Amino acid sequence: MHTAGGVRIFTRCALDTLLAAWILNGNIDIATTPPGEAQPLHLTVRDGHLQAPPDAVLAVPTQPDVQKAEGIHRSFLPYAPVWR
Repeated sequence: MHTAGGVRIFTRCALDTLLAAWILNGNIDIATTPPGEAQPLHLTVRDGHLQAPPDAVLAVPTQPDVQKAEGIHRSFLPYAPVWR
């Protein structure tokens, strides 16, 4: 993602990206390459509102292993992408 000030930030999953936008409380541009896609998907956050193509989907695992950090890395992060 890129902030309005031009800072480039890398995150591990879609939810981390959206959380970073909320923490920074600023406008950001997000480019992510969905699994199986060649072209990036572009999302923006403007004035606290997510703007995305109408066919974009955000996956959120409902049963992640949150007991230890490695459990989150194994059971959540790979399954929380954005795609269309």
